[in-house]
Amino acid sequence: MSCLGVELGSTRIKAVKIDKEYSPVSSGDYTWASEFKNGIWTYDIKEAWTGLKAALSGIDNLTDVEYVAISGMMHGYLAFDENWNLLVPFRTWQNTITAKAAAELTELLCLRHLRKNEKKMKRLKNTLIKGCLRKLMP
Repeated sequence: MSCLGVELGSTRIKAVKIDKEYSPVSSGDYTWASEFKNGIWTYDIKEAWTGLKAALSGIDNLTDVEYVAISGMMHGYLAFDENWNLLVPFRTWQNTITAKAAAELTELLCLRHLRKNEKKMKRLKNTLIKGCLRKLMP
């Protein structure tokens, strides 16, 4: 029995096979880098496949692998349709193109929350002010 771990990191694609004692048996990797294309930091999906194949080529005897775990960049995403066609280029953590949308959503959601809880917020504010004044005044 063995397990395979694959990670698509921001600088390398890595694969590690471990045995039932959790000791590494074999590994492989592939170095890659993001590219700035059309105003977006991205990775070429073809290079992702090339890197995955290269990393897996360092793994001995893939036929005895019982479990596989795959991880990717924490702040990246790949968007696919129902037929697994890539909808947009690989988006990475380096992009700040969502800043405007994030700010608008944050404002909208916070305002909605504050309006909903306006009375509670006023009571809390008054209680805090009164409590601070009591401590400051003899």
